[in-house]
Amino acid sequence: MRRLLSPLLLLACAAAPLHAVDISPSRDHEPNQTDASGQRFSIFSSDPTRIQKANSIDFRDFQTKLELNPATVSLSGTERDPSLANNVRATLSVKNTGKQTYTLSFPNTQRYEIAIKNPAGQTVYRWSLDKKFLDQVGLVMINPTDKIAYAETISFNALYAPLETGTYTVEFAMANYPEVTAKATFTVTP
Repeated sequence: MRRLLSPLLLLACAAAPLHAVDISPSRDHEPNQTDASGQRFSIFSSDPTRIQKANSIDFRDFQTKLELNPATVSLSGTERDPSLANNVRATLSVKNTGKQTYTLSFPNTQRYEIAIKNPAGQTVYRWSLDKKFLDQVGLVMINPTDKIAYAETISFNALYAPLETGTYTVEFAMANYPEVTAKATFTVTP
């Protein structure tokens, strides 16, 4: 009798329409409301303040550091041997000291900008001027206690004016985030 009952039960279940049941635990988290236009409520279309708050960045959580190598350049040394100290290496590190992950977005493939000012305060180099960047949106995520770093070697031949004695200022900043910047100096001696 049991063997006969199993096929009959299967046949009865196959003939009856089955209804899907949503048992997702996240179902209750989204309000089932509509706005004035009849659209379903969504934080993405009707609550820009909430999105802005979620994507806001507290720039005080970023610790920046710029290292220059070499820190001192001798004009007489570069005249004798141009391969000696004919460039400076700039390394920017950005550390997230906060408690949340930050997402930095960029409108193209440029991630940083470098500017060098001579002792008179005039800009004698801008890294991006002779570069082309692809129009691809990019993201960089920095978790708490994580650090990102960018390095660039800048030839003194690329400067718009010849080197002169004095103190040069290098400013290294994140593209699209001028608040995330660091400055350092190198000295040119006779």
